[in-house]
Formats: sequence, C-alpha cells, structure tokens
Amino acid sequence: MALASFASAQLSVTIPAGLAAVEGNSSNAFPWNRFSSTQNLQQQMFYDSTHFTSQGIVGPIVITKLTWRANATTASWAGGTQTGCWIDLSTAAFDQAAVTTNMVSNHGADYARVYSGNVAVLPGTGNGTGVPGPVLVDQPITPFIYDPSLGDLCIDTFVPSLSWAAAAGTSLDVQTTGSLSSRVFNSTNAAAGTVTQNHGTVVTLEYVPASGLYPAFSANVQSGVSPLAVNFTDATYSSAAGGVQSWSWDFNGDNVIDSNLQNPTFVYSSCGTYTVSLTVTDNQFGAATETKVGFIVVDAIAPNFTASSSGGFAPANISFTDTSTGPVAAYLWDLDGDSVIDSNLQNPSFLYATPGTYSVSLTVINGCNNLTVTKTNLITILAPGSLPAPAELMQFQLNEVRGNTVANTASTGAAPAQGTVNNSTWQSDPNRPLFKGNEAGFGCLGYRTTGAASINTGWTTSITGSMSISFWLRKDPAAAASPFGYAFGNGTFRSFVGGAAGAGITFRGTALTVDSGFTVNGTPGVWQHLTVVVDDAAGTARWYDNGTPSGTVVNFTPNTFSYTSTLPLAIGAISTAGGSPIGTGYDLDDFRFYTRALTGAEVLVNALSAEAASAGAAGTFCDGPGGTPIISGNGVPSLGNASFSVDLSNAENSKLAAIVFGFLPATFGTFDLSPWLGAGCELQLDYSAANFHITAGNAASQAFAIPSAASFQGLHIYSQWVILGTTGAASRLLDINLQ
Repeated sequence: MALASFASAQLSVTIPAGLAAVEGNSSNAFPWNRFSSTQNLQQQMFYDSTHFTSQGIVGPIVITKLTWRANATTASWAGGTQTGCWIDLSTAAFDQAAVTTNMVSNHGADYARVYSGNVAVLPGTGNGTGVPGPVLVDQPITPFIYDPSLGDLCIDTFVPSLSWAAAAGTSLDVQTTGSLSSRVFNSTNAAAGTVTQNHGTVVTLEYVPASGLYPAFSANVQSGVSPLAVNFTDATYSSAAGGVQSWSWDFNGDNVIDSNLQNPTFVYSSCGTYTVSLTVTDNQFGAATETKVGFIVVDAIAPNFTASSSGGFAPANISFTDTSTGPVAAYLWDLDGDSVIDSNLQNPSFLYATPGTYSVSLTVINGCNNLTVTKTNLITILAPGSLPAPAELMQFQLNEVRGNTVANTASTGAAPAQGTVNNSTWQSDPNRPLFKGNEAGFGCLGYRTTGAASINTGWTTSITGSMSISFWLRKDPAAAASPFGYAFGNGTFRSFVGGAAGAGITFRGTALTVDSGFTVNGTPGVWQHLTVVVDDAAGTARWYDNGTPSGTVVNFTPNTFSYTSTLPLAIGAISTAGGSPIGTGYDLDDFRFYTRALTGAEVLVNALSAEAASAGAAGTFCDGPGGTPIISGNGVPSLGNASFSVDLSNAENSKLAAIVFGFLPATFGTFDLSPWLGAGCELQLDYSAANFHITAGNAASQAFAIPSAASFQGLHIYSQWVILGTTGAASRLLDINLQ
C-alpha cells in the first residue's frame, strides 16, 4: 500500500539476512547494469519474511528507500542513468519458494508502484574481493507498509530497452546459497518470466516502524462491463489500541459518501472512469484519506483488428476481423486511408484494385468513448507479375538431386558459389507448388530424426550496415511438440526456434536480439515464410511472417549494426560443426541473404512468389590442364529472356568443348566418362541435346534463348560442359530453374 507521508527516525535492514557486512557469493547484471540491451528487463525479487523476523522486525514497517550495492571488485565504473524505470512493491501472493512464471499473479493485493522515473546508477570503485561493494543505486520511494507476518516481500523492477544514458555500470552483489529468496525475470520480451530459486540480490531497506493511521484498500476488479459490481476490501493499518473506528467511502468521485461499511460492494451502472476515496478514523490519530484517481473503469473499449493478409497481387480481396475489447456500439472503417468511411460492419472485406500501400483505420464508439486505431501502410498491393528481389549475397534454393554441394545463385559473387552439406541424405521433397525438385524426395533441406544436415556456406560473416535474411520453414508432422533448432548461425550470431524463443523465432547477436512476436512451430506440414530485416539507417529490426510485419520492433542506435565473425555462416545449425540442427524438427528451403533492408513490398513479393529464376552449379567435376572448368549462367533464366546463355570458363584453350542439355539429371546414376576423359569425370544428366564449340581465351558460350510460354514456368533444364583437351575435363552440373 502506498502512503502519503510520515515522520520518524530512519532505520535500515539488509536482506538476505546476514549480509550487512559480508559480501554475497555471486553477482548479476540484473536489474541496473543493462546499459546496452535492446530488450526490456523486468525482475521480481522475493525475500522470505524470516529475513525480517530474524533481524527483529516482527510487526509492520514503512519502507522509504531501497539501496542496491555493487559486487565486490577492484574495478571502477562510470555510472550514469537508467531512464523510464519503475519499482513496484507488494506482499507476495506466494511463498518465495513457490512463485510462478506469471509475473502478474505473483503480486499480492497491496501491490503498489512506489517509484516511476529515472534511476541514477552511481559511479565508483570496488572495495576488493571479500568486502561488500559501494552503493550502486540509492533510490527513495513512496512509503510502503510491509508486515512480515502477512507474507514474503516482492521487489519488482523494470528497465526499458536502450535506457542507459552513460558509459557503463557494474554488476550487483547477489547471494545464491541458502538465500531463502528467488527471482522471476523476463529479459527476452517473452510472455512470461523465468524462475531462479536461491537467488537473492542484496538490498538494504530504509524504514520506520509503522505508527499512525494508514488508509488503504483494494478491489476485486478494476474494470468491466456495466452493470459492474465491485467488491472493495479495506486494508487500513492503525497502530491505535482500538484500531479503525469508522469508514467513509466515495465510489464515484462526487464527494458524496456512498457507504460506511468496512468492506462494501458498489454497482457501477453506466460507463465512465471513476475515482474512489476511503476516509478512516481511529481513536488516536483522527482521520486519514486514501484517494485513487481513475481507479475503476467501466465499459472501456479499445479498438483493434487484424487483416487476413498483408496484401497481394492486384486485384486483392482482404478480409478484416475486429478484435476490439469492451462493449462497442458502432464500427467505422476507413480501409484505404482516404478518410472516407468504407464500411460499418464489424468484420468487413475490401477489394484493392490498384497497386499501392494502404493505411487502415477502425473507429469504435459507445456511450462514453469514440476511439480510433490506425495501422499505417498495413496493406501492400503489388502489380501483377511482380518478381522477387534478387538476393545479393546468398540464394540457396536447394534443388540439387545428389551430392554434398549446393549452389549459391545470388546476384553477386561476394560469397562462394557453392556450399557444402555435412551428409549426402540431406534432401526432402518440399511439397509446395513451383518449389518442387525434379525428382521425388528432393528440393529442400529436410527433416531427419537423427543426423539432420546443415550447410557450410564458406562465407566468413562480414556485414556492416543493413541486411535481410529470409527462408521458408515447415514443422514436420513427425517432429516433437516444440522442437528446438538453429536456422542459421556462426556461433555468436544465430537464429533459433524454440528454447528461449518460446513458440517463436529469434535472431540474436552480441548487441541485438530480435524476437518474432509470432508463432513459428504451429500447424505441422504448413510452410511459413520468415524474414528478419535489420534497417541500420533507421535503427530498427523486426521479423515478418508470410509477408506481414511483426508488431515487435527492436530499436537501436542508427548506423551502428555490424554482423561479423571469424567463422563461416552455417545454414540449418548454430555453426559449421552442425550443432543443434533445425532439421531435427523442420524442413527449410529457399534461404536468401540480402545486404540491404528489404521494403515491406519486397518481403511480401518473396512470400507470395515461387522460387527465383536461377542457374546454379553443383555435383561433381574433374580438372583439366586449365584447372577446374566453371559452368555458369549469363543473365537470369526468366521466361522471355532471349539473351540468356550458358558459359564456360577456366578451360584448356583451343580445344573441343561439348555442352550437353537434358530435362532430367541422370536417372540411373551418373555415366562414367573416365575411360575417355580421365579419372573422376562423369556425365550427370540424361542426354537430350548437345552442341560443340572450340574454346577461345579458355572460354566458350552457348546461347540459350528462353521462351515466354507459361508452360515453361517452373521447368528445370540441366546442362554440363565436357572438354576434349590434352587431358579431358568436365564441369559441374548446372540446374537452370525457369521462372
């Protein structure tokens, strides 16, 4: 219960008991040393009542200040300010050893916010090991009355993300052995906290024995629909011998006494926000009043809605579902951002005929309220035929039908052209239209109960500035309920599903953590398109779900993002060692890495489109006098591209080179060419056509005009160069994916 004022000599007590002059046996950054976090931190500390009774505090006290001290160290720190914080106190609803992960339910009925604002973290130098550190935070609070006979004490602190306004702080002193205390903390923007038993941050409380009349009350509900019956419970404390003598309640702020009962009930028959006052008297201290402004809210409404899609190709019909709370009497929808009401239905639909980006507004009305929510640029309508943006760094479409190499068909050569897979049974059939491989059982990085595969991209991670990473993910029907696995990573930077990510997915780096805010391991067998976009210029990062942006946005200092490592990036695992592969629970497909922040429209196009047109080489090869012959596509094999060609480089000069085409990779295994070309040479496709060239400048080129006929959509054509030189040579197999 929060108190207005008092006057008495100040006393102090340090909890956990026995640590007033003794160093704790551990340390932790929570709660006041979060100077670089991009996530909110809430920490509840629970201290057993015996920490007070064993130190002579057996009756009610009024707590006026909380002091945290630094961990024992010899180092110095600059200190600074944590902005936008709050501190709550209550008598815990549960014993400290039985607190729950539900942080709200852990508070008792006397819960009160005793401080809201900036918290000063003091500079200092440690006193040395074994000696309690100096004061780190010394925070006066609104006086709070605590009675150890009624339960354990809860100290609840909150520090917003990126709230630090200084250079650095230091860790806090903690006791973890026999501490008779516990904590519940939330440092990942998750829905619930994590419980840690035997964890007591050392805190010193300033207090005075409770002497006087302290009015307080609670209500069983503070909001609801009219007619709303509210039961009020008196929690007044009086040190007078006769206790409280009278109660006078004003339930609606009209200065008229509505009840003189100690614990009355009042029915609010109409909508509104009401201030409640309780005036109490005793036979020693006279009268005292507790007023809670805006304490009861009746018939509150809050507008909100969802859309069936974030957009599509024009014309697109989008449905909207009202998710407003409270008793709404009328709905007004502006569905295209032109300030004209388009519908009065609760759940309308709207046909978007013209490409563009549209904001949507919903106004809800009842007898007391007229409130509007606007979702800016919510709907993106694309021109028919819009194509996915090319990925500059990586594009693994995973259509290889054999072997341990996969093609990187990105638009630049900044990363290696081939990745390597750690086993030869990595493929699965994606069972998604236009994303299938040409043979059953191939086309994506597949689910395996054991021995799941991952890809070593060969690219040592080095990004400074914006980036976007997208891929398709599907929980396999045979997988566990909430499987854990890494979608990509290089040890330090990684993205994972399950575990600390809960039902969502997280991207985590040294100074940036981005949670999805939506579920990714839901319906088994259903593909989900996931994209994380880090916009370094804007200082924002967020996930997209099937083209729809998450409501969880992480803010950071613009122009500071860097994603670098000495280790190569792995796809499907935390590192190239293959640890915690995502394939033990999921299929993964069409991995793309962009060196810029994709727009919402580009993300949506990717989510709505088939694979990108590409020409990627994989499979075996054999060297000749010119080294390893390189096969590549010149241009994009999109429908109607008459200038596409299949090129050869790194071949022996002035020799006969044959280019072979086929519609299938080798059906019955590869054809051994070693008797004619040398060891390791093989034909990797079923022959359909061939042409011959004489290499010039160690190179050759075969024109391959692509028709614009729709029947070619999604067709795979395979090609391979064979060089008849001083010593024979053969290139890898080129998969030409027409889109």
